[in-house]
Amino acid sequence: MNAISILIVEDEPIIAADLAFMLSKMGYQVYDPVGSGEEALVFLKTNEPDLILMDIQLEGDMDGIDTAHQINATTTIPIIFLTSNTDTQTFGRAKLTRPHAFLSKPFREADLRNSIELAFDRNESTTVPDDGPALVHDDRIFVKVKDRMVKLMLEEVLWMEADRYYSWIVTADKKYLATVSLKKLSENIPETIFARANRSQVINTQKVDEMSDHYLYIGQEKIQIGKTYKEDLMKRFLRF
Repeated sequence: MNAISILIVEDEPIIAADLAFMLSKMGYQVYDPVGSGEEALVFLKTNEPDLILMDIQLEGDMDGIDTAHQINATTTIPIIFLTSNTDTQTFGRAKLTRPHAFLSKPFREADLRNSIELAFDRNESTTVPDDGPALVHDDRIFVKVKDRMVKLMLEEVLWMEADRYYSWIVTADKKYLATVSLKKLSENIPETIFARANRSQVINTQKVDEMSDHYLYIGQEKIQIGKTYKEDLMKRFLRF
């Protein structure tokens, strides 16, 4: 099993180095820390950490809250905020990003470990409503739309993408929202047709029109290839 990977976004080098040391001692894989929101967004274009530790008060044009909003728009990577004497207004802004935890400075190793474990427990145990799940059966999937279950043939699906604890199922004509996580949904679809492209998207391999080192294209949609999934994807396409 691969170690959980963590990105530290912290503009105080001493704090960042201390965090990295503690995390490495706990057995986590730690990327080199970055010191700004802008650097974090660049890093995430080619890397996929399992967790981000984000200082709220970052130097530069973007603070940690602004950065978290941008990260949430394209990924489902859990974020733990690092805080120090945060005022009520800032705390209110931070809550809107739905972080997985807040860790107050200065923090103890035990607090750090507990926050990380709780963040992953929350990801795994979060439930979704039972009134609109996607139901996979053989070569089709049923999605609840208003008061009806709509049938989609799996061969019609272009890709599926995570939206926090829900999933979008995309066809050439429409997007359907399913009240089930992408993880649960992908466990029930045939691996002979579908493959994970990145943390947030599962693609229909039969619908891919073009592919480069870092992206694949389905029609006009440009989908990033996650570093973790690149080797498996390449093997899949070489078999065609």
